[in-house]
Amino acid sequence: MSVTVRPFAAGLGADISGVDIREPLSTADRAGIRAAWLANLVLRFRGRPMSDEQHMAFTCQFGELEFNPAALIAKQYGVETQTAGRKREIPPEISVVSNIIEDGKAIGGLGDGEAFWHTDSSFVDVPPAASLLRALEVPPPSAGGATSFLNCYTAYDTLPEETKKRIDGRTMIHAATHSSAGRAHKGFEQVDDVSRVPGARQPMVRTHPETGKKALFSVAASTPL
Repeated sequence: MSVTVRPFAAGLGADISGVDIREPLSTADRAGIRAAWLANLVLRFRGRPMSDEQHMAFTCQFGELEFNPAALIAKQYGVETQTAGRKREIPPEISVVSNIIEDGKAIGGLGDGEAFWHTDSSFVDVPPAASLLRALEVPPPSAGGATSFLNCYTAYDTLPEETKKRIDGRTMIHAATHSSAGRAHKGFEQVDDVSRVPGARQPMVRTHPETGKKALFSVAASTPL
């Protein structure tokens, strides 16, 4: 195995080197990357510019691809979402996030605003296991635009025991009415009864099937049940 794992000093994450993720992985390298992901939650691969096809090919080695959130919402709920002003066709499995404006229109699927704290596509009953983010243009730290991640194992572990008992077995609605940028989809600009909005009913506490760890899963939820 050629995979090298260097964990971050922060509460999660690791740099991965020693493997070119643009090429098919060996069985050992795939297993090494998966083990590093389970242990560190967020993996960073530096210096690997890729095409859309390489992006999807790498991801396919770890499971079946899912549609991007906008395509999922349109497919499952028939809700019209924002269409980005793109110059080329983007596969439905890929979502473009950008603050660039071209011809007066944002090229990103979320517009040119900020994405709030969220769990990707948690509005479907079985959310994707992971997302692969590919950076094309990264602003300097002084300009903002940093992407942050939260360790939901730690979020659960540090809760008071009384709170853990109170939320155990409860579910929340992860609504499909808004994007992670906080914009309401067409037809959901005004919601009178949040208990009836479309979306998945997710447990507030999830147990990972492989690590056995419990994680708080209330990010992007709308209301407890």
